[in-house]
Amino acid sequence: MSQDLSDTEKYLIQRDAMKLVDSIVAADAQKAVARSKISAGWPMQMDGYVHPVVLIELVAQTSGIQIRWRELEKDPASHSGGGFIVGIKDAEFFCPQIPLNAEVETCAVKVAKHMNYAEFEGTCTMNGQTLGRSFIQVLRTG
Repeated sequence: MSQDLSDTEKYLIQRDAMKLVDSIVAADAQKAVARSKISAGWPMQMDGYVHPVVLIELVAQTSGIQIRWRELEKDPASHSGGGFIVGIKDAEFFCPQIPLNAEVETCAVKVAKHMNYAEFEGTCTMNGQTLGRSFIQVLRTG
């Protein structure tokens, strides 16, 4: 089945200021790729930059896209109920800050899954440069 990825709100539970993903590039059974433009309304923003810790949230949201994509692949009538509990297993950053208006691409790859628990490894890049990597645990609730 080919899903329409243009409606980000169909795949993301975050809304308003916490919705950091602007577009979904791709999603399949193993990974998701999303794009985001850093804006002044983002958390951790100060003096024209955001702290790289927000890259963890980009990986979490992109992982959520993959999980929701899989739910809709199994059952197109599935409603998005519940949320996610996310744990950070590891994170490393390769930049001290990220400028406003930068475009960041995030790729989250599922590396393990058992029932409603999954682990993802995510990488955030800007213009081909790796900004950070995160390894997270995601528990789907509801």
